[in-house]
Amino acid sequence: MNNSIVPHKLRDKLYFYRFKLLFITLVLNFFSPQFNDYSLTIIIFKIFIVTLLLLSGANFIPKDKKILRDSWFIFGFINIGFSLLQSLNFEIAGLDYVRYLLLLIFFFVITVNVLQQIFFINEVTWDVIIGSFCGYLLIGMISFYLFALIDISIPDSYSGLSYNYNLRVSQLFYFTFACITTLGIGDIHPLNIINQKLSVFIAAVGQFYIAIVVAILVSRYMRSKRKHEIQ
Repeated sequence: MNNSIVPHKLRDKLYFYRFKLLFITLVLNFFSPQFNDYSLTIIIFKIFIVTLLLLSGANFIPKDKKILRDSWFIFGFINIGFSLLQSLNFEIAGLDYVRYLLLLIFFFVITVNVLQQIFFINEVTWDVIIGSFCGYLLIGMISFYLFALIDISIPDSYSGLSYNYNLRVSQLFYFTFACITTLGIGDIHPLNIINQKLSVFIAAVGQFYIAIVVAILVSRYMRSKRKHEIQ
């Protein structure tokens, strides 16, 4: 009996801190150091990050959606396998394309579930604020994998990117968030019409998200304040 109670308590605890755990995981992923060699360190680190994303993301999938939860873990373990193959420098045609496509689906599912939960919480709590910021980072992650898929499909899609694989991925990640935040630094340029239009679209989505989230937070705060004043 005790064996069945402990996992439930642990799951409840993880669910309670789901927004904070996701935030920590995304920040770790965001500021992860750049590795230039295929060492044991990079293998362990990649598996650690993907596993954290898998577990923190699973917290946002409703318990009654068993098929979705099972699919989620299958996607997660496949991504861990791909991270291992890439870290071991296996040359398999189309490996990066399949991996990025799966990660795109992976982050899309997290984003949808996180945003659903944020918009159904009526009070302005720290979870809502942290979750809203996580949603912004997740939209950036989805955008990054879209850009990465284009980079693989259409060679020389960008100017200013390194030919070193690890450095190129890091620079593309930086370019994605320069787009979504509309920084417009200009050291990396999209060179084809698909990338150019996607860059503008992602910048528009980023600004729209901020405007919507701020409006929702302010309106909920004002409603909550009026309710307390009446009481």
